[in-house]
Amino acid sequence: MADAAPSPPADEAPPAAAAPAKKKKGLPVKLIAIVGGVVVVQGALLFGLFKFLGGGPKSTQAEPSAAAHEEQTSDHGAAPSASDQGKPSAAADHGKTGGTGEHGAKGAEGRAGEIPPPPAGATAEVQLVKGFRVPNDKSGRMFIYDLEVSVVVPGHQAEAFKALAAQRLGEVQDRIGRVIRSASDKMLREDDLEMLRSQIREELSEMLTDGQRIERVLIPRLVPLPT
Repeated sequence: MADAAPSPPADEAPPAAAAPAKKKKGLPVKLIAIVGGVVVVQGALLFGLFKFLGGGPKSTQAEPSAAAHEEQTSDHGAAPSASDQGKPSAAADHGKTGGTGEHGAKGAEGRAGEIPPPPAGATAEVQLVKGFRVPNDKSGRMFIYDLEVSVVVPGHQAEAFKALAAQRLGEVQDRIGRVIRSASDKMLREDDLEMLRSQIREELSEMLTDGQRIERVLIPRLVPLPT
């Protein structure tokens, strides 16, 4: 028993166990490297895919935006400059001065209700009698004269003569009838009836107030009707 080989010391066993431990440490590094490479490749593929898919819609959306901008520019024209924005538009000025705006419409309505005065030197015709019949026998035979009488007066006196003819119609007819009844056959047969016009004018002028005057007497109708 004295010759038996001595047992190895207890301290020599750990080196044998240390070798497997080193082998176990090398495996995770390779695995991490492989996984990292796969992740990098996948990331590159995903980045390229997103870039490809994202580039198409952006360019497509940009084209309608440019087209819409061009359409708005053609419809509305160039935008007003800063100096023009503070100035009132010509349409607004035109409306304020009596054009198509509210003030212009009111001005037009006011002018439409007013009758402008006649220009200086203008005249107007006023009818005094129409279908007026007066007898005359100066020719030796009785005739009934059917006549119309109007007067030419200054334009600004037309309304006054119309009122005179309406308010004093009886007197107007009496004075005209007096002239016709007393007229000679020669006066009634004149082509221009000058003497008859003159006498009617004198009779009617006696009815006028100061400032009123008759320019001419018109006899558009004088028809003798035999009885």
